[in-house]
Amino acid sequence: MWNSIHLLAARYVYAKLCKFLWSDNKKLKCVLPPSRRRKVSFVDVRDIAAVAVQTLTSNDDSQHKGKAYTVTGGQALSYRQAAEILSKEVGKKIDYVNISDEDARKAMNGMGMEERFIDGMMELYNIIIAGHLSQTTNTVEQIIGRKPIPFEQFARDNVKTFN
Repeated sequence: MWNSIHLLAARYVYAKLCKFLWSDNKKLKCVLPPSRRRKVSFVDVRDIAAVAVQTLTSNDDSQHKGKAYTVTGGQALSYRQAAEILSKEVGKKIDYVNISDEDARKAMNGMGMEERFIDGMMELYNIIIAGHLSQTTNTVEQIIGRKPIPFEQFARDNVKTFN
């Protein structure tokens, strides 16, 4: 079972989407990334874990040996759509504000993030803007036999975090 390495590549997890909402002061009520309204195939970490467990513990090691899997959610969402879903599920208004790159840098700097981390986040946002994270895969369903956890379910399961 452990004689081969399996590669799992997760696109963008739901929790990353909510980074700005999980600040210590919980005063932020908006999603800020400069995504230019592009969609992202966010995925729940529970789906990533389930795929990892299945591929690493399968009795038939040859089934996954040497394979690379890209794990995504079942649908791509824009940050605006995600903010609307969060608003509905947690019962409070959360807006998406499409800010400039400069304002995004200032916001992250104001949150105490290091410059090199900010640079990395800006690179990620440019990948989103280019549309490279919008494609979905059927990996979750193919490997574990169920559909990926939808963002609505993630929001319901984590409602206390947002209140």
